Amino acid sequence: MLSYPVDDNGNINLPFIGLVAVKGLTINQAKDKIESALSKSLNNVSIVVRFISNKVTILGEVNQPGQYSFYDEKVNVFQAIGFANGSTTYGDLTNITLIREQGNTIIYHYLDMTKKDIAASEFYYLLPNDVLIINPIRAKYRGLRDYSLTIFATVLGSFTTLLTAITLYNSLNK
Repeated sequence: MLSYPVDDNGNINLPFIGLVAVKGLTINQAKDKIESALSKSLNNVSIVVRFISNKVTILGEVNQPGQYSFYDEKVNVFQAIGFANGSTTYGDLTNITLIREQGNTIIYHYLDMTKKDIAASEFYYLLPNDVLIINPIRAKYRGLRDYSLTIFATVLGSFTTLLTAITLYNSLNK
């Protein structure tokens, strides 16, 4: 696929045409504007405008964390979690962190995917390079703590048994 990038000023530099400003336009508006510019030099122009190289990163308690490319104009948080094959059993959908870079500032937003008003949120649709972190529920930490206590109790019990066996052995050999 032949593609032309949009520069930092929101322009596409097309051969024989020059710069075409597309900043702030929807895909259809950009398509119409580019076709109009090209139709001055060519007959029956038809082009396709698509997003390329748009990526979101999904981390945390999902089945397949990673960076995912998307080609649609809009991708919502539910679709993004779907890219990662959904959340794990320990994923807390009431506590999702969205990390977004705006200008030179990193901004953190906290989302609750279980509330209806998420669809009306300004963070419902993701922007290129957004990062979603599905945080773990507290039960996971509780389970890890309980597992650590079990290991500690097992080691302590084994140590006590070993110490008793050494003491008994020493008392029998005197």
